[in-house]
Amino acid sequence: PLRRANPEASRSTFGCPNRCEFCGVRTIEGEFKEIEDFTPAPIMCDSNFLACSDTHFNRVIDRLKEANLDEVDFNQGLEAKLLTKKRAERLAEINIAPRFAWDNQREESSVFKAVELMISAGVKKYRFKGIYCLIGFGEEPSEALYRLQTLKDNGLRGFAMRYQPLDAMGK
Repeated sequence: PLRRANPEASRSTFGCPNRCEFCGVRTIEGEFKEIEDFTPAPIMCDSNFLACSDTHFNRVIDRLKEANLDEVDFNQGLEAKLLTKKRAERLAEINIAPRFAWDNQREESSVFKAVELMISAGVKKYRFKGIYCLIGFGEEPSEALYRLQTLKDNGLRGFAMRYQPLDAMGK
C-alpha cells in the first residue's frame, strides 16, 4: 500500500523495539521486524531503521547504493543514540539527507554526537533535512523552545512535532 500511495517511498523494517510511552509505533505497526525483500526508494519510511541488525543494515545500504538514488531520506527520523561511526560512514555512501529525532532534554548529547558523526563521515550540514523535536509531552514549553533554539543556533533545522495521544478525541 505504501508504494501505491507514494511510488517514491518504501521501508525495510516495521515497528520499533523501544517502548516510549509517547509513541504509537508499537500499537500501529507491531513488533520490530526486518523486511528482507524490500524495494529501494528515495524515501525510506522505517520507524527505527538504526535498531536493525548489522546484517540487515548493510544489506539495505548495499541495495540503496545499487539503486543509485540521487538522495535517500529516512523520513521518520533516525534514533541518534544508536548511530555509530561505522554506520554513519555507510549512510554517507547513499547520499543521505539525515533526519534525527530529539524527543526530550536528556537526548541532547546523543543528537549532537550523531550530527558530528554524520559530518565526520562526509555529510555536509546543509544536507540535513532537520531534527524532529517532540513537544508537549511531559515538559514545559520553555524546554521545547530551548531544543528548537539550540538547533537553530547550531545551524540546524528543528521541526516541532506536537504530541497527540492515539486515543485523543480532538486536537
